[in-house]
Amino acid sequence: MRKTTSIAGYVKRVHRELGDEHAAVIPDDPSLVAQELFVFGLGDEGRVELERVAASDFSKAQITINLASMSSDLVFEQVNQAEGMASRVFAGTSVTPIVTGSGRLFAELDHYLVVSQIGSFATAFITVFAVIFLIFRSWRFGLLAIVPNLFPVLAVFGLMGWLDLSLNVATVMLASVALGVVDDDTIHFISRYRRETAAGVATDEAIVTATAHEGRAALTTALINSCAFAVLAFSEYKPSAWFGECLALTMITAFLAEIFVLPAAITLLPRLFAADRVRR
Repeated sequence: MRKTTSIAGYVKRVHRELGDEHAAVIPDDPSLVAQELFVFGLGDEGRVELERVAASDFSKAQITINLASMSSDLVFEQVNQAEGMASRVFAGTSVTPIVTGSGRLFAELDHYLVVSQIGSFATAFITVFAVIFLIFRSWRFGLLAIVPNLFPVLAVFGLMGWLDLSLNVATVMLASVALGVVDDDTIHFISRYRRETAAGVATDEAIVTATAHEGRAALTTALINSCAFAVLAFSEYKPSAWFGECLALTMITAFLAEIFVLPAAITLLPRLFAADRVRR
């Protein structure tokens, strides 16, 4: 919580200026409060300020609370706490408290978008790798393609959790965008490896050839994409800055997974991906 604005603050200020300059309390006498507010509203500036926090007949008033940037879950927690506190404070009175505002609206919108993006990523993940299964006509290489594509996403999300970066409407798109960019390099690498082994090349030599040729294109793609997305780091809107930084890191991590994790998986599972197994 950064700042709170309400009619109580104006009453305290007027009471301090009209009476004891060191007083910072609200008078117990309702008529005195009404008189002080009346005096405060005589001026144009005072009238404008009162209109921001209360109706003209004072039948309704609002308390505005400015919160620091936080995740939608934390905003929901703050809203629930505010509702419970307001209900306890005004219990037994004619006052009906309602917690509303743009913070609650955007928190609900952000929460909905995050949930929908997670579902969209799951759908895209299944669809993309179903297509890879069909392209290679092999469940083994379909599963192999999942490893270097899932590794950078999990690594970056793990880093976000460690750095306490919130999952919001911008950063939740990391997985979907990364999946659409990284899977191309994986397909090229596996296709080159299968082509080399089909030509009679041994496993290690086929890995070296695929890494040397396809790794250059993957490196170029990673550098261009990471530099392009890193520009968003200069954005004043924090979620956009986090999105650009994390996506640039995802591109680099995906390249490292392409040239280290993917060849290692092939080498460690010779019964599935060795050259003689591929030729058979």
